[in-house]
Amino acid sequence: MQRRTSNALRIVATLGVLCIHGAGEFEAKLAYGGLLSSSTGWQHYLAAVLSQLSRFSVPLFIVLSGYGLTASRLQRGEEGWRSWMQLWQVKGIRILLPFAVFTLFGLLCQHRLIWEHPSTWPSTFCGSLLRGEGDYHLYFCSFLLQGYVLLPLISRINGFGVILLLLLQAWLGRPGGHLHAFYGFPFLQLPAWALPHWLGYLALGCFLARRDHSRSEWPVATKLSRWSWTLATLFAGAWCVAEFLLLISDVQEVAWINHFFRGSVMIYSLCLLFACRAWATATEEAELSLSFEKLAGLGFCVYLIHTSLLRGWQLTPLRDDYLLLVLLLAFTSYGLAALAQRWLPGRWLRMMLGL
Repeated sequence: MQRRTSNALRIVATLGVLCIHGAGEFEAKLAYGGLLSSSTGWQHYLAAVLSQLSRFSVPLFIVLSGYGLTASRLQRGEEGWRSWMQLWQVKGIRILLPFAVFTLFGLLCQHRLIWEHPSTWPSTFCGSLLRGEGDYHLYFCSFLLQGYVLLPLISRINGFGVILLLLLQAWLGRPGGHLHAFYGFPFLQLPAWALPHWLGYLALGCFLARRDHSRSEWPVATKLSRWSWTLATLFAGAWCVAEFLLLISDVQEVAWINHFFRGSVMIYSLCLLFACRAWATATEEAELSLSFEKLAGLGFCVYLIHTSLLRGWQLTPLRDDYLLLVLLLAFTSYGLAALAQRWLPGRWLRMMLGL
């Protein structure tokens, strides 16, 4: 996968996360008020559609993480446990440090440490790190760090093993949960921060990196392949939207249906990934823009800070305008991340913000 393609996917996935979180209150009104309620308008439906079409974002982040880490090791010719130790020291601290800072900030905002006895603070903090409870989006850091620990094993899994792990994901989510409900089949319910829910994506990224590295040149996809993956992506995206709209009226809690573990989301995310790979060309690398790469580098910081900014915007009248809310959220998140990258003194301070 070319570097420009990877950066483009990271930027689009980051914007997708903003669309998803910005749509939360709009989707809740669809669930509680009903699809045909007078209290819902076109913006609620637009928010639901864009939120569902953005469900590829987190799965894509995990694939790209596995791909990037494996590809960089292969390019440098690194092997053995010493190289893995160096990776954990560099990459692990870049995730763990801001994760710990934002978890502590979240716990303070929730008053969980203020009202608890100091003797419980270590267990509360460590438990929140494990479960990603500092804020509702921080569970991403939890299972990503779990994956980093297992990367020496995950990076060696072959294509058949990747397929098995993806099937395991489907079984742990949906349709596994539906089969359990209707037929009583065995079903292991794991929390969202548990790595098995995401293991197939991480293994897929590692596998694709090894496969691309072994090629002498980047193969040009046929026209049929490109359009086949494109059509598959469109159909899978429509499936995600239709599934959500059909089921949202039958649930009391939006989170029951609005998650990343649905089979439709898995298929949509994988189709989108392979469609992007099919359309990528070998000439892209020569056209790599430095500013484009820098924008992609701000993605983790944007991911960390955007929920706090979103809460601020939701206190204003703009909360009722979905498109404007998402645009302002994107502008302020990337703007603050860029300012912090440029003006914040000290490497460690920037690392605490995910920069």
